[in-house]
Amino acid sequence: MEMLSLRCENLEYFNSKADDACFENNRNRWLTSRDIQLLASRCKRLWFLILEGCFLIDDSAVYEVAKNCAKMEKINLRYCAGISSQVVIEIAKAVKICGI
Repeated sequence: MEMLSLRCENLEYFNSKADDACFENNRNRWLTSRDIQLLASRCKRLWFLILEGCFLIDDSAVYEVAKNCAKMEKINLRYCAGISSQVVIEIAKAVKICGI
């Protein structure tokens, strides 16, 4: 993820479900909060983010997205067990479409 965020600062769309090989029982087993923090801090043009099933991410990752990705319009946080209801409320205020 670090290489992606370093080389793709113009990235606008990220789908964590794009590769089924990374999923086991509908859970992403490789993306962590640190990965999403790197992506959000370096890819400021990001406006569409699917994190569905990323059970290794927590509130810190979503706060980083809210802080750094001002163009964010759509975010999917379904089945992200590490995300609190409070951060879902905060991100829902900031984006147009929020899947939870």
